[in-house]
Amino acid sequence: MKTFSCTVSPVRTPKAKCTDSFQGIIGSSAALKRVLDLVMTVSPTDATVLIEGETGTGKELLARAIHTLSPRRGRKMIPPEREVR
Repeated sequence: MKTFSCTVSPVRTPKAKCTDSFQGIIGSSAALKRVLDLVMTVSPTDATVLIEGETGTGKELLARAIHTLSPRRGRKMIPPEREVR
């Protein structure tokens, strides 16, 4: 089984138009484009993906994008647990 990992860092970027698959994800930085390329790479696979990052960096948006682009898109997505404080 392949495992992919991606760490999301807070980046201040200008808003950009996104495709339906990336709904809610805004930005146009080179770093974000690399992350979205990774999303496109892992989405069609059966790989386990670990998304790490600080609060508010869009981890759940990336998880939803991966789910939307995956063969599992017809099934219910169970969102990652949110940190309880």
